[in-house]
Amino acid sequence: MTRRFLSLLAMLCVAMLVAGDAAYAAVTVTTSQNIAPDGGAAHDPYDPATDTPGSGPMMSASSTDIAQGLTATYMGGSDDPGYELSTGVAAWTDGSLATVYPENGPGGDAVDHAGYGTVGPNGDATFDLGGFYNLSQVDVFAGWNDSGRDAISFELQVSADDAVYSLIASYTKGPDDTGQITVPVTNLYSIADDGGADIASAVRYVRLHVTDADNGHAGVVEVDIFGTQVPEPSTCLLAGLALLGCAKLRRRR
Repeated sequence: MTRRFLSLLAMLCVAMLVAGDAAYAAVTVTTSQNIAPDGGAAHDPYDPATDTPGSGPMMSASSTDIAQGLTATYMGGSDDPGYELSTGVAAWTDGSLATVYPENGPGGDAVDHAGYGTVGPNGDATFDLGGFYNLSQVDVFAGWNDSGRDAISFELQVSADDAVYSLIASYTKGPDDTGQITVPVTNLYSIADDGGADIASAVRYVRLHVTDADNGHAGVVEVDIFGTQVPEPSTCLLAGLALLGCAKLRRRR
């Protein structure tokens, strides 16, 4: 049997095991926004984890999640993740949301956008977790030095084999508010099950598929992925088949 076939069977096996859990399907996207206070000079540092915001809650990224330090693959979209001299994919898993106040003029992009990797509509940021996990929560932080490129619409997708992807959750942003906020903005999209169940089982690949972005592009600050490692699907499949075989044997006796 091929790896893809084994992965599909394993995902079906896991789905059957959790089919009785009514909370499993109740995946929600909870949003919050942090806006820096007015008054920061050009390139003054701002970190929503430690500096008092002008409005909204303080927020921080994890430095111990599954995705920490991974290098995502970005494909498609209207730009590359280093657009406007942003850091790119490395910014998404460095455990930091820190940024600076904008210069409001040319020549400062390399400093202004160091905290971000840029995405565009139809762009895919794919994280290979390097093993198989049951996922409990995914936090996506998007933002910019102002409200010009701070928000995204997206789909969260998962796969066991990087070939067949399943949709876990989707989010549609509100209208663009370019120019309305002139200080750093950070948006948190937290994907979890409202009953506390896992949002996905036995997956290796997590994909953020961007469907829309403010002003044609947006900054992603961090992607945190939480969960527990499990045996690879072929092992899980064999164990599941063995359990089914034992159950049949007991019934015959």
